[in-house]
Amino acid sequence: MYHIINILNHSFYYTLANVLAQSVNFLMLPFYTRMVSVEQVGIIVILTSLFGFLNIIFQQGIGSAAGRFYFTFKRKLERVNYLNSLTSYLLLSGIVLVVLGVWVSKYLGDWLGIDSTLIAITIVIAYLSAIINFYQTLLVTKELSKSFLVSKLWQAGVTVLFIVVSMFFYQASASGKIAGELMATSIVALGSLLMLFYHHSIRPIFNSFSHVLKSISFGLPVQLAGFGWWGMVNIDRFFLNHFVGISSVALYSVVYAVALLLNLFSMGFNQAWSIYYFKNYENEQFRQDNRTIVREYFGWLSFLALSVWLFSREAIEIMGGALYLGNIRLVPWIILGVFLYGLYFIPSRKLFVESRTWTLVAITSVGLGVNVLANLFLVPKYGMMGAAYATAIAYATSLLTTLVITKSWNWLKDLAIPALFFGACLVVFYGIYLLADYLGLGINLSVRALAWILFLGLALKFKVINKKVIVGIIGKLNNVQNA
Repeated sequence: MYHIINILNHSFYYTLANVLAQSVNFLMLPFYTRMVSVEQVGIIVILTSLFGFLNIIFQQGIGSAAGRFYFTFKRKLERVNYLNSLTSYLLLSGIVLVVLGVWVSKYLGDWLGIDSTLIAITIVIAYLSAIINFYQTLLVTKELSKSFLVSKLWQAGVTVLFIVVSMFFYQASASGKIAGELMATSIVALGSLLMLFYHHSIRPIFNSFSHVLKSISFGLPVQLAGFGWWGMVNIDRFFLNHFVGISSVALYSVVYAVALLLNLFSMGFNQAWSIYYFKNYENEQFRQDNRTIVREYFGWLSFLALSVWLFSREAIEIMGGALYLGNIRLVPWIILGVFLYGLYFIPSRKLFVESRTWTLVAITSVGLGVNVLANLFLVPKYGMMGAAYATAIAYATSLLTTLVITKSWNWLKDLAIPALFFGACLVVFYGIYLLADYLGLGINLSVRALAWILFLGLALKFKVINKKVIVGIIGKLNNVQNA
């Protein structure tokens, strides 16, 4: 139990930090939908998706390599030399990529139907963000979860401030948003470099090029796998833009944002879990402890999935307003897809610790291929609903492929009881929903809130989620508030 509490302690800070980091695109979404037109929201979404792709290019999997190999060096000096070399490579290679990217931006702008200047600025932002991400990855590697939270809080706060000021006083459009983001990212990137140089004693010098080559070799397949995951998350926006129009991108993305809470939790948990996995994989007690971790993770992920579904109507109204409520029928399929993505982390840890990163490329390639084909056939016929179907199909394919390749079927037996519990709750809730809809009664917020309280009580009663975790989270929130 100590290990699961320790991981959840770290994952609390990582999840909270990820919420703050995503606040620009998640918590700021209500601001965008009320400040600019649906078409401008669509452009912001496309640029955000493009940024995700570019950020993977600039990071080059170096952060994953640092987390994997950092602990293989036993002496502090060896670790510092290793990080020196990675920092130098990241900075220099990024400049080359920026020059190439700005040259390509005109052609990319013509293809997407977006101002090439916005794309060029997005490329620069992606380079600066790669510097920030490398610094934050170092904090995760050293298990400095509180420092990681502070860094993300600083990044989110500065970014929100500059975007709001830019859109109010410069231009209430996608251009205003990008201009504010550029100024904010420049400031945070400079601060991250100063922290690397002065607080972590990192210097931009090549101490060992062999370390860089080893990290690139490890990071390349991680980067390619990242492209696959980026495609599964974002490719539907580009199909919607092509077949339906830029407005559909905005309408779809607001609904998609409702399920983001699941993604934030799984990412935060995975950050803490990965470090524990790398450090303890060869310990005798590891297998039993990891089974406990898997059960707890599955329980909370399932609980969050059903909770988000119950209150999806209110979430959409907050995110975009009544204009976006017509697409609430997309929610169950999108939640299902994000939930399956969260489950993917369970069997995939083994591939990382065994350095089978090229296998990840195969898995994500299969998922991306299925997603592209599904969007190609479903979006022209069903529009946004087709994109939601494609998301669920792609994530299910990736999870199944991972299970087959890793032969990690044992953990499924441990999840039989919590899976039955959450499955029964889902059937009951959905049955009540269908009955109320058939009778024309509807289910108001108070009824759903009572159902959620009953749901939480039963989950704690049957121990499918751990009460100690809730107590710990309340304590952490008090600590953050007092700080």
